[in-house]
Amino acid sequence: MVVPHFDRMKSWAPLFMRLLQTRLKRESFVLGIDENTARIGKLGDLWQVFGEQTVSIITRNGIDVYWDGDSLYLPSRAV
Repeated sequence: MVVPHFDRMKSWAPLFMRLLQTRLKRESFVLGIDENTARIGKLGDLWQVFGEQTVSIITRNGIDVYWDGDSLYLPSRAV
């Protein structure tokens, strides 16, 4: 699942995010992309973050946050 404007959701729905985390399958993730931010890449390879804010990968175990210039890996397939 991809959530655009993720920075807005974090401010008004923090409890929803926690509930979402508990319902994710172990191999699944949610990709949260803040406003004025993008990630460019190819599934199964490294992606690059560009922009003013962050890209977040939400899994059952936590949230990893990436800033402009950071690289992140997105699997080619989530179950």
